[in-house]
Amino acid sequence: MADEWNAPGWTAQKPSTVAGPDTPAPTLPPNFTAVTVTAKYVDDHGEALGGSLVRFTPSVRRVTDGDTVVWLHEVHERIEKGVLTVSLLATDVAGVTPAFTWRVKECFPGGEEYDITVPAATTSPVSLFALRSIAS
Repeated sequence: MADEWNAPGWTAQKPSTVAGPDTPAPTLPPNFTAVTVTAKYVDDHGEALGGSLVRFTPSVRRVTDGDTVVWLHEVHERIEKGVLTVSLLATDVAGVTPAFTWRVKECFPGGEEYDITVPAATTSPVSLFALRSIAS
């Protein structure tokens, strides 16, 4: 009977060494800028909304920067005590293709959907609603 645990390619026992043990893992290219985006939400009684989700979906799933492919993930953030704070990658990074936007979906009754661009030159933190007016 064959011992599968010690068979070549059985990654649980023999992890891949294609890149070599001394090769560092790739990291996010240095020109990618994260920008803190904030928003305040209250109801018509002046009470802070809380617990609702706001979803940020990139318009593309991946971008390239030279020889590096960067996978963009959907970001989910909760409104806590009426305040939303989220870190998003800038959408106008030099050398990155294709250009992209973030699709915002406010996941609560009466919430809206809209696109935003996040300029790298933006002073952080920036209002979500100010970014909305830039994209319009």
